[in-house]
Amino acid sequence: NPKYLVLLSSAGIKTKKPWSVKVKIATFKLLKPLGFNKIRELFIAPDAKGMSHEMYETFKNVVDEDFELSFAKYKGKALLFWGKEDTATPLYTGEKIASIIKGSKFYPLDGDHFFFLSNAKFIGDSVVSEVG
Repeated sequence: NPKYLVLLSSAGIKTKKPWSVKVKIATFKLLKPLGFNKIRELFIAPDAKGMSHEMYETFKNVVDEDFELSFAKYKGKALLFWGKEDTATPLYTGEKIASIIKGSKFYPLDGDHFFFLSNAKFIGDSVVSEVG
């Protein structure tokens, strides 16, 4: 059990896939046996573009994993930073993690899944202030 946990729009709470995503997945699964593997880049999430097939399969497993029980068992300090407009790991998933980890600090920040690029100083200062 680590003493500190810092999460930035982390996976770990299962979410329902939007209908549009379900359609993309079904379409790709239909086209895959026909030899259309080359168009994979059109179907994958922006943060997975450029990954090898093996790395992408690992990425999907991590994104779809449910860590609610692990979060509930965690006894250290936790800082959670989230993009308010994040659609990959929506704000409500961060709020849920914050409610599960007792004594955690939750920081909803302006931006999407890559909110940390424009909030790096605040995040860094917060971590240094908290961790010491």
